[in-house]
Amino acid sequence: MAVFRPFTAIRPVKDKVHLIASRSFVTYRKQQLDFKLATNPYSFIHIIHPGWNKPKKNKPNSAEKFKLVKEKFEDFYNKHYFIQDNIPSFYLYQQETENSRFIGFIGCNAIDDYFNNTIKKHENTLIKREEIFKNYLDICEINAEPVLITYKDNEKITTIISQQSSMPPEYDFTTADGVRHKLWVVSDKQTTKKISNSFSKIDNLYIADGHHRCASSTLLGKEKRTKNSNYSGNEPFNFFMSYLVEESQLKLWEYNRIVKDLNGLTENQFLEKLTESFIVQPTSYFNKPSKINQFALRLANQWYTLNIKPNYCNTNQTDTELLTEYILSPILGIKDLRTDKRIDFVPGKLTEKEIEEKIKSEKFTAGFVLYPTSIQQLKSIADNGLTMPPKSTWIEPKLRSGLTIYKL
Repeated sequence: MAVFRPFTAIRPVKDKVHLIASRSFVTYRKQQLDFKLATNPYSFIHIIHPGWNKPKKNKPNSAEKFKLVKEKFEDFYNKHYFIQDNIPSFYLYQQETENSRFIGFIGCNAIDDYFNNTIKKHENTLIKREEIFKNYLDICEINAEPVLITYKDNEKITTIISQQSSMPPEYDFTTADGVRHKLWVVSDKQTTKKISNSFSKIDNLYIADGHHRCASSTLLGKEKRTKNSNYSGNEPFNFFMSYLVEESQLKLWEYNRIVKDLNGLTENQFLEKLTESFIVQPTSYFNKPSKINQFALRLANQWYTLNIKPNYCNTNQTDTELLTEYILSPILGIKDLRTDKRIDFVPGKLTEKEIEEKIKSEKFTAGFVLYPTSIQQLKSIADNGLTMPPKSTWIEPKLRSGLTIYKL
């Protein structure tokens, strides 16, 4: 049984929501970031990156930096850029583009469901990053971007979404990237109870994106419980903000790999080593893989199709794992995808032309294009307590920071 409850969100005033809500800080290049901060005084990025134009910078991820984040958030709130709802509510949120539509509820999930595996994960988290995010939450006391969680399509929840989305939204704005955003405040007590009850009948939820944000929230909650053995379970730290979207709506793309060198091998030597595990076929043009266990390789201005040999194929392994096990680690000497500077990643959401241009960059020697992981594979991995290599999938929707804020 999953716990999903309403909360009193802090959110932008209506006439500034399009200026405040921003993409995640890490998605901006420096030039984009500087321009946005210089031209938009209301952007939530000013909160996340306070003092950006000051000559003296605070150490990244330091307590001093986090205190400035908290002060800047309070400054925005005191200037009435934000309001806080009085009634616990769910927030029906929709993203819409020319080719896609995502809609689901923003609310709060219980950290206990993370501990008891009702909320399942498919990605390992780094203890160091967990600690950094935990300290951030402890000092700043806000969740500013929800964890993206998915669930099996549910007719009752779909009906509620259809009913609520037929009403006029509280927010309706389009951002510079062409995404139209709508948000409905669902505060009717009978409706919020119906939403909570519907989710309580779902056996399992799956983290789609935001593993570190989820893990750090649970880490902070566990720490606060240790310090206060008389906690009731209803304190804000027992929950974290999430966005629940049915699995049929999610968009999953592959995360492709590009490498800077061949680990001292010549191109012919590298191709020869590949033939141990793969059937290697040169092709006259770039063509994305059409099935699992197949890869596209670009090397020396030539494209190849790689099909793994049957005796090397393990049905329990994803293509990202196979690539690591048979090529990246043993042949190219890339042991840790998180830290090795010889490898980079290209999201499969890009067009084929854009992917090819990235791979053809003079900085890189070879590029591997993968077949995307399916939602069924992702769930199977999570159900079996397994994890995927880092940057295995590019998942949408990508959420905005500062649209709804949960106060810890």
